[in-house]
Amino acid sequence: MHRKIEKQRTFWRRGFTLVELLVVITIIGMLSTIAIVSLNSSRVKARDTKRLADLKQISTALELYLGDNGHYPITTTFACLDCTSYINTPILTPAAANLTAAIAPYLAKAPVDPLGVGNSDQGYLYYSLDGVNFKLFSWRRPENMCNYPSTVIDPSRCVTVTASCGCSTGNNTIAIWTGVGVNY
Repeated sequence: MHRKIEKQRTFWRRGFTLVELLVVITIIGMLSTIAIVSLNSSRVKARDTKRLADLKQISTALELYLGDNGHYPITTTFACLDCTSYINTPILTPAAANLTAAIAPYLAKAPVDPLGVGNSDQGYLYYSLDGVNFKLFSWRRPENMCNYPSTVIDPSRCVTVTASCGCSTGNNTIAIWTGVGVNY
């Protein structure tokens, strides 16, 4: 009789209890949630890094344009590489259909925001009234302003970066500009 009870206890000890299974499932769920959140923040940082690299690439193309033409492309309003509102803004001097056409000899392919073509005026915008100064910026697209050095955050459009990595006033905007007092 004693052996029969011993055999039953051994049989039941082979498996896990329902509570043990639930604890393990909960732990696995929490670990996978942490991994997904971490992966998402890495993706945001990667997109923001690409935006900054794209702005530098466009800026380099504009400097090459300056070297060949003696001035930056001149516009009367914003010109855009990848947004729908200003994509067809003509370049006045020298005449070009748009910014993409003006700097095409200096860029193999015009960069597009990592999230794709923006709605309305979201994307890479350019502005130069005089051909001496220009402002180039990623408008309404940066996802985490903490991913950018303060030197590229446009103080006229994002006064301060908050603890939650947004702008206290204005729009999330990173910019690269040249000249003194360029404040479009």
